[in-house]
Amino acid sequence: VWVAAPNDVYIVGSRLTSGHIERWNGTDWTSQLLLSPDLFAVRENLNAITGEPGGHVWVFGSGGTMAIQNPAETSFQMITETMAPRVRDMWAGDSDQIWLTNGDGIVAYYNGERWIDLPRPSSGASTSGGNSGIWAIGPNELFFAQAPNGSPSFVGSWDGETWTSLRGPAFGVNVLWGSGPMDLWMGGNNLDRWDGTDWTTLANDPVFQITGTGANDVWIVETRKVRHWDGSTLSELSSPEMMASASNGGGWINGGNFYVAGDNGGSLSNDCDFGGYVVIYDGSNWSTLRDAPTGCGYTAIAGRSPTDLWVALHRAPSSTGLTDAILHYDGMNWTQEVLPAAPVVDRLQQTADGTVWASGGLGIYYNRP
Repeated sequence: VWVAAPNDVYIVGSRLTSGHIERWNGTDWTSQLLLSPDLFAVRENLNAITGEPGGHVWVFGSGGTMAIQNPAETSFQMITETMAPRVRDMWAGDSDQIWLTNGDGIVAYYNGERWIDLPRPSSGASTSGGNSGIWAIGPNELFFAQAPNGSPSFVGSWDGETWTSLRGPAFGVNVLWGSGPMDLWMGGNNLDRWDGTDWTTLANDPVFQITGTGANDVWIVETRKVRHWDGSTLSELSSPEMMASASNGGGWINGGNFYVAGDNGGSLSNDCDFGGYVVIYDGSNWSTLRDAPTGCGYTAIAGRSPTDLWVALHRAPSSTGLTDAILHYDGMNWTQEVLPAAPVVDRLQQTADGTVWASGGLGIYYNRP
């Protein structure tokens, strides 16, 4: 259920195995089936709905379906049913430039009004599943990497009309980042860098996130460690004690300070014995962000400033009875927003207008200021 106003109420679920939406206008209920682009009913339960009063309304299905209703329309538009079962990576340039990808070689683009599926790369990409990463400069300059299960990775660039295949590193991709088309970084089983001509492997540890401010300031979050690239040298930072057993995490750079959020080695699916952490590196020393709420661990971090910081918190319901949440830090206090479904969010981005985008297990969510 989602209530936009007392006379504007939505209920989602299923009827005769098809996704179903009911809307109350204060007097009567109207019914709507969720239809795919080929006008067939979507045959999965709709299990979550959220939105902004007078604005967009988002619906999420049990099999990975996502749909949006724009403010000027009465029907829902499929974002892309081919994103099932989960979004693997996201890139947000601004609120009118959002890119998504899953592990099956699907890339979708949001232009502020509608979601558009890009054609699949003609060769190299797989439809058999696996991890994938995405990074863009704009709507006509996109890089996509995919590592199908048990196969060499594929990297392609999109110019707004066609794909060009780039020779990818050997195996594995979790994240893609770049300062430009001649400086592309890929993290997975290894850390690899593209210089416009060839790939170079710089480290051999699992990579969770790569971010930076430019070609001479790149930060890499790995298992139990953080590395920094200054344009010529890759250095391993002395890590705080709490990262000694860390197994997951994300990073965010702001004003010379690097923020890392992660977990202390606990299971993301079962135990909450280890808890999570948010730490800050100021160029010399590490410190802990004050009074961060506890859970199984933090899986992503983003923000605009130290007083507008967001982290994704995972809790195992079997241990805590609580659900995952997005947390906000204003420099003094933490507040939380419980998500309409219960995914593990593994990507967070905040655009210049303050909109926060989160993606992971059951799709993509957003929060406008």
